[in-house]
Amino acid sequence: MSGKKLTSTILMLVCLAYQVLTAAPVKESVQLRFRINQSALDPAFRQNAKALLQTDSLLSMEGVRRVTIRSASSPDGPLAFNRYLAQARAESIVTLLKIKHPDIPESAYIIEVVDEDWDALASNIRKSGQPWAKEALEIIGNGGPQMKSLLQDLWVGEAWEYMARHYFQQLRSVRMDVTVTPQKNISNLRASADPVRITYPAGIRYVYPGYKDNRAQLEALKNWIHSGADTLYIKTFTSPEGSSVANSKLSGNRAAALEQYLRKELDFPGTIVSVSEGESWEGIASLIESAQERDQWAGILDLIRDNSLTSAQKKQQLGLSSNIKAWQKLRSTEEYENLRAAYISL
Repeated sequence: MSGKKLTSTILMLVCLAYQVLTAAPVKESVQLRFRINQSALDPAFRQNAKALLQTDSLLSMEGVRRVTIRSASSPDGPLAFNRYLAQARAESIVTLLKIKHPDIPESAYIIEVVDEDWDALASNIRKSGQPWAKEALEIIGNGGPQMKSLLQDLWVGEAWEYMARHYFQQLRSVRMDVTVTPQKNISNLRASADPVRITYPAGIRYVYPGYKDNRAQLEALKNWIHSGADTLYIKTFTSPEGSSVANSKLSGNRAAALEQYLRKELDFPGTIVSVSEGESWEGIASLIESAQERDQWAGILDLIRDNSLTSAQKKQQLGLSSNIKAWQKLRSTEEYENLRAAYISL
């Protein structure tokens, strides 16, 4: 490596280390190239040796949160084979990184497979200045099953031959985006933090930030994530009105939707452990026990605590004339509405 290149590499790593130490997230990209029709990486091919050194430097730093593997193939050859090839390239890189960096959790790896990288090809064509460039871009823009054959016939094959010679080798690649953030000491946070509670309207699975105090709860959750939390535990509940089967499904749907929200909206790359608890009978019992007017619900509490009864039997008895008024009053409280919730803890 020349002195200039070595200085540049050292400067990049120093800047990266500074950003990590000052709590600023940083993303660095590394490009690896593959030989035609090959899914195994050849370190001696093109600039792969240098790229692998850069990758090792990045992944050896503390605070690696996410490694996005974007794998692609060039459009020469059948689509089915190109799809297989792009997937195989991604898997071969992930396998290599896991061996070299076993301390990085599997959840940090995110694979994005691009069967045939038409967007990158279009970007190259746009800058090419070739006389057929406009026509080629129109064909790619229109898409469709005939796109590849139309490009191959463009200018009697001259355009396709030019693209294959100048651009296709760049498309046979894996790009790694490595996101690094500081791993702060969260031991005090773990010891003191109460669970975050996300509350839901009746029958709804999705997270509504503006509902009740969800916005403040989500801010607390963001603080956990920014403080370096690497694992979140989720428990989801429903209130018991409706069928137990539907409530069980709703509870599971809330867990799945919340996990998606954490990934997409809060950019959480760590481990998520979800448990769908279903109907919150224990939550109702705790609600009654902590209420000042608990005496008026004593009969309901005994019924709920009766483990010999199924959920359906409990609901049936709660609907009897002797229980209905107290049950309706309990269901009208804000505390009861808060049973429709997800609890997130560290």
